[in-house]
Amino acid sequence: MILDVVQVSKDLFAASFVINRGNVQVGDFSLKGSLGSMEANITGKLFEHSFEMRFGKSDIIEMAHPFRPYIIDKNGVQNGIVYQTKFNGGLFKKFDYHQMKKAGITYDLFPIGLGTDGSKSPIYQDNTQIAQIEKDCVVYNDLHTYKIFAQDEFSGEIAVLFAIYMYINAGYKPGKKDITSTVKVVTKTTNKLLLEKYNSDFTKYIEA
Repeated sequence: MILDVVQVSKDLFAASFVINRGNVQVGDFSLKGSLGSMEANITGKLFEHSFEMRFGKSDIIEMAHPFRPYIIDKNGVQNGIVYQTKFNGGLFKKFDYHQMKKAGITYDLFPIGLGTDGSKSPIYQDNTQIAQIEKDCVVYNDLHTYKIFAQDEFSGEIAVLFAIYMYINAGYKPGKKDITSTVKVVTKTTNKLLLEKYNSDFTKYIEA
């Protein structure tokens, strides 16, 4: 399954996206924030199911201080949370990554920068890759696009929620509105542990 998460509008404290599978729209979502806060509330639908995301704490996180946790509701029922955390394996073995706990299962997203090729963020369940989010290094008019490669519809749902969280963390700029701009951000990951998570062949076996 290949999905495109495409931002179609941006205002001072709001943004909206559509989610396409080929030429078919399979979902959409919008963000709404407020003055004086970096956070936003997200509402949307995907594959005929509604979902919401909002900043907040949850007792299903076992760590003491997760960074920017967002609670996830599906069809009006809380069933997950996503946040940023840190792997600490000792000297030169540290990196930040995103983690999601949903319906009793833990998923990990590893952000990997590949220079002018943009970012490739593989998503794992245990030791098995289930999806990947790709993003170009150039953003026009502050409108962001994410391409998702997923094994199936459920993996696609997990990846969409991770993409929204990626936007909240890096793309959402409340109080700022760009009418015409071109921004190029080139990042190159050198951490060997992170690079080991990237499988360049994964997308070759994903069908649209």
